[in-house]
Amino acid sequence: MGTETGEGLRGRERGAFALLLAASVAIALAAIFAFDYLPTHDGPQHIYAIHAKQHLGDPGNGYARFLEAGRPLTAQGFAAIFGPFDQVLSWRDAYRAALACMLLAWIFGAAVLAHVLSPQRVWLGLALGGAGFSWSLYMGFFSFYVATAFGLWVLAFAAACDFDRATSRAGLAALLLVQGWLHIFPAALTGAVALLLCVAKSAPDARLRTLLRAVPVGLPLALLALLIVMGRGEQTELLGRDASSWQSQWTGIALGAKALLGGPAWRAFGLPLLAAALLATALLRMRARLSPCDGVLIAAGVVAAVAGFAAPLHLIGWDFFSLRFLPLALACSLLAFPLEGVDERTRGFVATVCAIVALANPLWAFDYNRELDRVAKPALQALDLPLERSGPRLAVVMDPGLAAVDDPASTAMPFAVPLLNLGQLYATAQGGFPADTFAISPATHQVLIRDDAPAFPPYPDRSFVFSLAREEAEGERSDVREKFASYAASFGAGFEDVVWFGRPEDHALLEARGFTFDHREGGLAIARFMGCPLTVDFGDPPRRELEIELGWFPLLESSGRQRVAASASGPVELIGAPCGPVWLRVRTAGEVHAGASTRSGACRGADAEGRVVLRDTRATPNVRCELDAG
Repeated sequence: MGTETGEGLRGRERGAFALLLAASVAIALAAIFAFDYLPTHDGPQHIYAIHAKQHLGDPGNGYARFLEAGRPLTAQGFAAIFGPFDQVLSWRDAYRAALACMLLAWIFGAAVLAHVLSPQRVWLGLALGGAGFSWSLYMGFFSFYVATAFGLWVLAFAAACDFDRATSRAGLAALLLVQGWLHIFPAALTGAVALLLCVAKSAPDARLRTLLRAVPVGLPLALLALLIVMGRGEQTELLGRDASSWQSQWTGIALGAKALLGGPAWRAFGLPLLAAALLATALLRMRARLSPCDGVLIAAGVVAAVAGFAAPLHLIGWDFFSLRFLPLALACSLLAFPLEGVDERTRGFVATVCAIVALANPLWAFDYNRELDRVAKPALQALDLPLERSGPRLAVVMDPGLAAVDDPASTAMPFAVPLLNLGQLYATAQGGFPADTFAISPATHQVLIRDDAPAFPPYPDRSFVFSLAREEAEGERSDVREKFASYAASFGAGFEDVVWFGRPEDHALLEARGFTFDHREGGLAIARFMGCPLTVDFGDPPRRELEIELGWFPLLESSGRQRVAASASGPVELIGAPCGPVWLRVRTAGEVHAGASTRSGACRGADAEGRVVLRDTRATPNVRCELDAG
């Protein structure tokens, strides 16, 4: 490929490379199989969706009550690997096997691409392969990761193939289409670079003809992208150029580097700085030795890096948009260096640095995975309990593994909250349909909510855990945890059970509010809401239809509303009433959302907002409400 020499590694150097590659692979696999489960941010969502899709027909798990199989056009990368394993192994063993395959695809893809560019560049590929435990893996962007790893193999094919042959063009078109099926975004980036590599390889006077031949090669992928955009049903316009969605240059550089590999500064910045240093050296001192293909890789690396640091962090319906350019930026920038064109001493120095990087990165990942395993074990301890669930399930994760909420660049893995999707793991192991499941996008999701699914209960916005973390860090109120715990627990009445992970003292609040426990140990509880009986007696039948609001005092938000027909006789039993303090508000039906007075139809003795506060429903299970004439 336009290199000074096509010679491969010799004798002792070849043996050293093989030994180091084997060591890198062994450490990476140990970092997976030494632990029961690798916690990631979105990973549980994908595990549950694929597992549920493949077990919709199993009796007792309730999946088919709520879900139907999706047929996504893209984002199939993780399903292609995890799905077959999940058919024959337990979901945890299938998960570890899938992660191992993903890492091997990345490690060997980097080595193969480097070797195709020049056999001497395999040392650069070794360093790139050591970056397999990347930010996107810990974020659980599994299909994106699979497609990005597959893209290394696609680039290797493009760099090696004879583009003048129709079979090569057909093969490249097929590979790009498969990559688009795995995940469309890496495929779009890879496709552009791959086709430009094919043009750059051709003779200068044949490049226009090659470019014209490249158009039909990329057409199937372009049509797939068009179908995905048309079927996505979600807007992707910019959120706006504000501090939360459009990065400043410095924020982009600091956050972008951490969101490529993550970890301490030496790991987050080490490999990107090595790539930048080699790129600068190539441009300033070795420009004459750069091949046209090297020029394509350099241009692609620079453009992708600029996009990663300067593009909007989020698009509507698509989080972390800009950071998805960075893996390609690193791969292209690092492998573009013409290592075959330097003297033996310099090559030995670069090879040594690459070997250190290739071993240090997975070694750090092993230690980090061990810490994640330690943190997650208390939350996962009940996964193997013989519980069977088939209804809606609510996971409340009061302590999901947050760190430095307001400064993501200071954390080991920015934005990663490893226990946030805990409910999906329990639903995978025990059945049921958890809140906040990815099941709404026909273009990308493995399962979809059925049109005839039972009504799903309201559930809390999970972002409350970020507010809780901030207020607890400020330490201004002693009751802040009780406030947020009451807020989350107030939704539990509508669910078959609640998987609660927080602190042991949280369980006392649940018990006081009427929850019973199927499991309780440490900060984990699997609880079912029983509540306390509560009735409202109006004495004489009401002359108009009423609506009763119920709230968990001291929270002011309503946890439920219940209609009472005009002329209804006898006490009205309230559904979902908790034990302990509550408030009631009775109003004329139809006026609750119409801006009517809060006292319209209220009970006598209610406060200015129309609320009647009961200090303990255990002590006051029956409430007499004499309607205010007003």
